[in-house]
Amino acid sequence: MAVMLFVMWLGFMGFFYLKADEITKDPCSICSNRFDDTISCTTHEGVAPITKKWYPNWTVTDNSKEVVKEVYKEIDESMNHSFLDPSINLSE
Repeated sequence: MAVMLFVMWLGFMGFFYLKADEITKDPCSICSNRFDDTISCTTHEGVAPITKKWYPNWTVTDNSKEVVKEVYKEIDESMNHSFLDPSINLSE
């Protein structure tokens, strides 16, 4: 009897651990599905803000590709202005 209760206790603890792991890793998708609405979140990871959207059908979209393009564009523009400025005469 004690072995059976111990196995049941391990099963419940395993279930609670897996449920807590799901909630801590992706809480917005759970809320989106439960409320049947789109949830949007903006975070400032790195240089530019990244916006993620969670949909009720468990899909997630973000603008990380656009952010990467924008960051590289800004880097290229700063490189062009600082090193290839036509007002600077390098022959003098």
